Amino acid sequence: MTNRSLGSKAGGHQYPEKDMLVDDYHLKADAQIDKAPQYFVSSKALAARIGIANGEQAIAQAAVDKYQALVQGVHQETGEELTGNTQKQRTDRKKGHEFQLAPSKDLSMLAAFAATELREKILALREQGVQAAMQELASHARCRITVKGQVRYEAVDVAMLRCNHGSTRATVKDGEITDPSQPHLHDHFVVLNLGLDKDGNMRSVDYGAMMEHSRAISEAYNNTLASTDH
Repeated sequence: MTNRSLGSKAGGHQYPEKDMLVDDYHLKADAQIDKAPQYFVSSKALAARIGIANGEQAIAQAAVDKYQALVQGVHQETGEELTGNTQKQRTDRKKGHEFQLAPSKDLSMLAAFAATELREKILALREQGVQAAMQELASHARCRITVKGQVRYEAVDVAMLRCNHGSTRATVKDGEITDPSQPHLHDHFVVLNLGLDKDGNMRSVDYGAMMEHSRAISEAYNNTLASTDH
């Protein structure tokens, strides 16, 4: 598993926005593998608070507008300030954190070229693995609370946007493809910086525990995919 912070700069969260707009990369190669981005929300309470349903697909300009509002900490439909920040603080705040998972290259090649029955089994198991990984990832979400110099960490519910692909993005230079797209199953999980604590308070998310447990998250994913051998 790899990960990267999505900082305060505008370019820090353009990648999932491109997926929502269905650019040349997303959905082009194979609709069986590349599906519309969708949200995973770890609790009904958080889903209601931020206006995102668990499993909600994120595609087209309306989804981009909603996502842009959420990364700024604003409810897109009501305009509610979710994080208690000023406009400047919203601009400077961290947008989220992206995690990426991918199976072995061999499995990606099988998904691309195997007979239909095996291909469908691989994709179904991949979906199970992704669900297991998102559950594991969410279980390690924390917020950092400091009171009189004392720091403690508490669990929070989180929301993430999943973008999935079956191939790499082709490299184009001066209008010509210099590196063609290749089979490569992989999933991106953008964990929004919107946490809901047990008392119903919105909190900034501390991603430290998620990163520390990246091996366990990868194992939750890979253990499911390993059953393709049976």
